[in-house]
Amino acid sequence: LMEVHPDRVVLYLWKGKTDQAAEGSTKTVWALGGDGCPVALTRDLLQLGGYKQRPEFLSQDVGPLLRRVRRCGQVQVLQQVAGSLDKPISAVSFKTFASTMRTLFKEAGIDKSLCTHSARIGGASAAVNGGADRDAVRKAGGWRSVDVFETHYVRENEAHLKQVALAMAGRDETDEAEVAE
Repeated sequence: LMEVHPDRVVLYLWKGKTDQAAEGSTKTVWALGGDGCPVALTRDLLQLGGYKQRPEFLSQDVGPLLRRVRRCGQVQVLQQVAGSLDKPISAVSFKTFASTMRTLFKEAGIDKSLCTHSARIGGASAAVNGGADRDAVRKAGGWRSVDVFETHYVRENEAHLKQVALAMAGRDETDEAEVAE
């Protein structure tokens, strides 16, 4: 389930890989502004894709965000806009999602070997390297294990490692010019 607000998108996840007991969780994605704003992009997808956002009656299913589309000339349209609770709309399979993602990356000229987890690794790394609190990033991403988070998901960039080294020496970026000379 997803609620779209002007400043955020709230996702209600029924279960997931890190939720083995299927207790469910809520994740909030905040509007950031700019071309890559996830809230604006979601709003655009819903509008341009012709998604039905609210059921018209209790037994109607408006379906998942990621679902099958069909071509109509040069345009892709949803294969099914609404279903019923006894015959809900199916989401695309993980295999289809991963394959489509790889194709889109290749078409964009990104030829690195990326997988769906690359977004989790990249997001965690960007947040940590940007100065976000490591523990807050770990909790937001649903990692219970500090060791798994630090070992497998955070990639320190050179600028961040340099900041750490300067801090260990009791210096900051303003002292960099002295080091370079």
